[in-house]
Amino acid sequence: MPQTATENRRFVLAERPKGEPTAATLRLETGPVPVPGQGQMLLRIEYLSLDPYMRGRMSDAPSYAAPVAIGAVMEGGGSCADRDLACERLQCGGPGFVLQRLAGLCPVGRHRRHGA
Repeated sequence: MPQTATENRRFVLAERPKGEPTAATLRLETGPVPVPGQGQMLLRIEYLSLDPYMRGRMSDAPSYAAPVAIGAVMEGGGSCADRDLACERLQCGGPGFVLQRLAGLCPVGRHRRHGA
């Protein structure tokens, strides 16, 4: 399913797995591409890292990382590109600016600029 300019996809935690995660653990949802607010930029996630620590985030057991809420976007490390070229306007980079950050498992997302 290709990404479009107006529709965004995201993987949300549908249930807390008992044992190994299954196909029912994450749910693919679609919705409109978010609109960045004041001090935010729209980033396109180019690469996502699927890490072992994400398994702990699926659980609500005590851990060094906070659990992801049921129905919330599953988070992981990602390499992102400035989708709407707002970085230049927000003075945090330039056209095509790429950064790494904790990102949701969705191709496009709003992110707050540090210090904004």
